[in-house]
Amino acid sequence: MWDAVTNLPVGSSQAFKKTALLFSHMKKFDLVKKEIEKILPNSPLAEELVHARLVLKWLLKLNPNAGELLQIAALAHDIDRAFTGITEKDLKDYSRINEFKKEHAARSAKFICKILDKQGYGKKEIEKVKRLVENHEVGGDKESGLLMAADSIAYFEYNVPFYLKRNGADNTKQKIRFMFNRLPEKAKKIVQKIKFKNKEVAELFRETIGIMPDVDAYSSPESYKKFQNLRPDYAKAIAKSVELAGKHTKNHSNLVLADFCCGIGSNTKKFADSVGGIRKATLVDINAGFLNKAKESKIKAKELAIKQTDVLEAGLDKECDLVFSIFAYHHIPTEKKGKYIEKIKSCLKPKGLLILAEIYLQNKLEEISYYNALFNSVPKNKVVPGLKKFLEQTAKSNDFEFKVSKEFADKQFLEFGFVKLEEYKIWPLKDPSNPSRGAFVQVYRAPAV
Repeated sequence: MWDAVTNLPVGSSQAFKKTALLFSHMKKFDLVKKEIEKILPNSPLAEELVHARLVLKWLLKLNPNAGELLQIAALAHDIDRAFTGITEKDLKDYSRINEFKKEHAARSAKFICKILDKQGYGKKEIEKVKRLVENHEVGGDKESGLLMAADSIAYFEYNVPFYLKRNGADNTKQKIRFMFNRLPEKAKKIVQKIKFKNKEVAELFRETIGIMPDVDAYSSPESYKKFQNLRPDYAKAIAKSVELAGKHTKNHSNLVLADFCCGIGSNTKKFADSVGGIRKATLVDINAGFLNKAKESKIKAKELAIKQTDVLEAGLDKECDLVFSIFAYHHIPTEKKGKYIEKIKSCLKPKGLLILAEIYLQNKLEEISYYNALFNSVPKNKVVPGLKKFLEQTAKSNDFEFKVSKEFADKQFLEFGFVKLEEYKIWPLKDPSNPSRGAFVQVYRAPAV
């Protein structure tokens, strides 16, 4: 005889019943997964099925104990596109992205609930999956947050080239910003370590997020500050820049400056401290973590403006008496360096002052030699874990290091009408074989008009 409720033999042991129910659930789970994976290729997005599998993969990496219902939500979170064909191509106004995403999530929840009901899942189980899918774009609780994080990581790992091809660079930048900014810090660090094989995607990511994927320390303001302060060229560059800025400027209480690619704001802070405060400081950097550190540093300025953006796209008024460019020019791709100088010129008052601290090297071999020498110059009792790796990664970086010769830079600034007032080689001081190679601090006066 068989039990009408459990569909098991009457008198079966509790252990047997439990095992049988478990296998029954596993069978349902497998059937649901198979149905989802059969449906997803109907989506107009070629990457849909692979993306769903990657979301599940990352969910299990973030939480190896993720339950069956959360795994189903991971596979089915975008299933609506396979039924409706609606994609972000249909979104005409990106300012509506949050509303669009909410509608997308609700549709996906509706479709997966029908599948679960067909496969015999209970009401509470279906309600849970519904809630998880509805919230996968925004999080809100631990499990929904995990699903959201896995979705973003999988997007960066695989989807970006497809999205770029369909939607163009401008929309892709907005999408990158949306998918990255919603992540918790742990997930951001995972994304920051992704090596993009597509050069255009790598450049868009750098421009939008401001992270050097091939230099780990740029994802950690604390590590960056620690390593940079141990570098003799960096420490001397800031000290000399502050000294020369004080020498060539007057009326400091009314002074306005901009700090390009400011990092954690050390240049501006030390200068403002040295002159007793300034009227306004504008800090420009694409790295939000660095700018947060800069804001916390209590810069002595009556007005502090923060601009988190690619420096080439920064909107700046022509109001500056002084611009700091401290180890920033070499982060600009060579073909865009002219645009960078034009940006400096556009925000300086006539005859305004530019303090340019820069490392001049002609090729990768010189860069590797330079950074090896930097590491060897740090006293052994001050070397900290990670410093050597940071300097090696910087030397070899192709994402954010675009150094040129001193002759190239001198000629370029001259072509834009800047007049060099003075310059100092600050590191290495003993290099008779090539006096134009190394770190320099230069003082330029902007054109009179």
